Amino acid sequence: MNRVDRIEEEIEEIENKWSRRAIFRWSSVYGYLCASLVAVRNIVNCYDRAQALRVDVLSLQDVTADERQDRHDDIEVIVV
Repeated sequence: MNRVDRIEEEIEEIENKWSRRAIFRWSSVYGYLCASLVAVRNIVNCYDRAQALRVDVLSLQDVTADERQDRHDDIEVIVV
């Protein structure tokens, strides 16, 4: 009976050891996934801001070009 008890204890020890390793591995994977998702979220936010800024710059360029054209048209009217 003593040998059987010892074998059972060794089996439990091995199971505990492996379950702790598995938990550590899963927690590492979870940490990696969380860090990756945070990075992706930050990249998407940065991209959205860049797109908004690009739209603002293009709108400003259109307004400036329209103002230049208006001034150019005014000068042609005065010269002609």
